[in-house]
Amino acid sequence: MWTERELDVFANSLREPQRARASALYYRTFLLRELFQTLAGRYRRDRLHTPTLLLFGADDGVIRPHQLRGYERHADDMRLELIPGVGHFTPEEAPQLVTERAIEHFEAVATAAQR
Repeated sequence: MWTERELDVFANSLREPQRARASALYYRTFLLRELFQTLAGRYRRDRLHTPTLLLFGADDGVIRPHQLRGYERHADDMRLELIPGVGHFTPEEAPQLVTERAIEHFEAVATAAQR
């Protein structure tokens, strides 16, 4: 649950016209161009080759964790971490954890690449 102060900080960034426009265009593009193509299987045959860490809020009300099942067959090296108590805006809700996991992930990828 977000505090009033946290909600204000988050909402304030969207009060800037350029950020509000960018956010609206981002979601509009997804809804009008990507969503239906994705649901129709546009990426079904594609495979993710880059080592990937997906940090995902266990309490996301938009995309439910059960909807992420099956990603393994589409990725060579992907790990999913569900974060309890976090919703749809993972970086904003758990910035320290996201930073820590990103550093760990990139260090592991760099180490593996050196072998």
